[in-house]
Amino acid sequence: MRACLAAALGLFAVGASAASSCDRLVDGGVRDCNMRLSLDSNELLDQTAVILTPEQLGLARKQRPLRELAPTPEQFGQIQAYCRSHGEIRRRIGIQQGLCAEPPAD
Repeated sequence: MRACLAAALGLFAVGASAASSCDRLVDGGVRDCNMRLSLDSNELLDQTAVILTPEQLGLARKQRPLRELAPTPEQFGQIQAYCRSHGEIRRRIGIQQGLCAEPPAD
């Protein structure tokens, strides 16, 4: 009896973790993007979501950390949207590969 209950709980846990793993994939993508930028802002040269000043572009070309670019609050929001898009790409890949599923529509 205990073995059946444990197995049933294990299957439930796997199902629940698979459903929530999409959120973990997104969170991981956002976190990885922010970490990369905190070490080297050069990545921002090849995108159009974050508008940098000429001074900031020069610093980014020198592979300086994001904090040295001193982003404005508006730029910070743009950076977070940019990083969120990386997380959403991971969500789509996770769904395509069967690693997670979209929550059912209400």
